[in-house]
Amino acid sequence: MPAYDREYDREYEEDYDTDGKDELVRSARGADRAFAASLPSAVEVQNSISMGDVNGGGSESSYVASLKGAWRQNKRRMIIISSVTMVFAIMAITLSLTIDRTPAPVKAVANPQSSAQPNTTTAVAPDPFTGKHCIGNKLDFNTTLSLNDYICSSKNNYAFGLNANGDLVWGNDDSNFNHKIFTAQPEYAAADKFVLNQHGRFEIMAEPNQLIWKMNHIFGNEIKPYLQNPVNNLTVPYLSMHNDGVVVLAYYNRTAGELQEHNIMKIYTGIKK
Repeated sequence: MPAYDREYDREYEEDYDTDGKDELVRSARGADRAFAASLPSAVEVQNSISMGDVNGGGSESSYVASLKGAWRQNKRRMIIISSVTMVFAIMAITLSLTIDRTPAPVKAVANPQSSAQPNTTTAVAPDPFTGKHCIGNKLDFNTTLSLNDYICSSKNNYAFGLNANGDLVWGNDDSNFNHKIFTAQPEYAAADKFVLNQHGRFEIMAEPNQLIWKMNHIFGNEIKPYLQNPVNNLTVPYLSMHNDGVVVLAYYNRTAGELQEHNIMKIYTGIKK
């Protein structure tokens, strides 16, 4: 409500002759003050004008226009507040649904086999003598050993021969003594047979009678072939397997006039322990 304006009272007294009419003056002033109180303040009118709710030529009173402007302003505020509240409510609901749909952690189920002892199968090297065929304990010159053919000891399972891969091996299939004298190279030529020639040289052949490997002993061509040597009438040279695993080359020494045997490990320089 506008404050009481004393200057207004003075102007009112000047405009009207109030002598002897005090009661009428007071009544008129009260009516004017009531009317003034019903009017909007200058600030409210200015605000209403700035919002386009009051114009000079409108038929509505400035007071009604001011009320409408205030109502519209409050309506905008309420819409904004409602919109913000709704956004927060939607976010809260979405977050709640997300939390509710998060799967519960699955408990790990113990593997019933985990307590069992692991299967630790030790890899076993293939037996180089698998499928071996023993032809006896002696091999005469120019006699061949085919794949899986061996000369063998009478005891203790020692063997010397050509295995299924074409390797020339010597050893014992019941012990750690497995010596490989020659290693086959199938990409070069497939070994087919082993031959002790007439001078005691080791030879490995591929079909058809192709020499692919040889090993000489220290005596060279001094060793001569005998179909019947003068000592025991046996064919020499030959290879013989002893029961202790030693393989010897037997030949007739013409100078000494006797039959001699030498460990192949000592006279064939290519054989290494």
